[in-house]
Amino acid sequence: WSEYIADGFGRIWWGDEVEYYQLMGCIIDGIKYGIITDVENTLKIEKPNNYCLYQNYPNPFNPTTRIEYQLSKAGFVTLKIYNSLGEEVAILINEQKEAGKYSIEFSAGSSGNASNLQSGIYFYQLSMNEFIQVRKMLLIK
Repeated sequence: WSEYIADGFGRIWWGDEVEYYQLMGCIIDGIKYGIITDVENTLKIEKPNNYCLYQNYPNPFNPTTRIEYQLSKAGFVTLKIYNSLGEEVAILINEQKEAGKYSIEFSAGSSGNASNLQSGIYFYQLSMNEFIQVRKMLLIK
């Protein structure tokens, strides 16, 4: 745990109060106090510049796996699972999404998105506007 103690511009205590760090300056509500040396905002939220469907992980899986994808524009997205005969076995996403990176868990277990699937090769397809991408995954029970 940590505890914050300030004597003017004194010390920040950390842990069991044996260690402390001298507070030389800070910025509170845009106002600079004390000495500030090179403060830079390194957090940048960037929109993806392309569509991408990543390989699921883990692969092979039993009974759950994670599927990640990214969208460069907002739009209506579908993510479906198909068996090796091309039959649809699950719809994971069927909705409007904003641009960004997403992750969803697919479960082939007894209470999952597609309950009681057999071991075998399955395909997952992401489609949005003119973009369609398919990847392969392997379920081993």
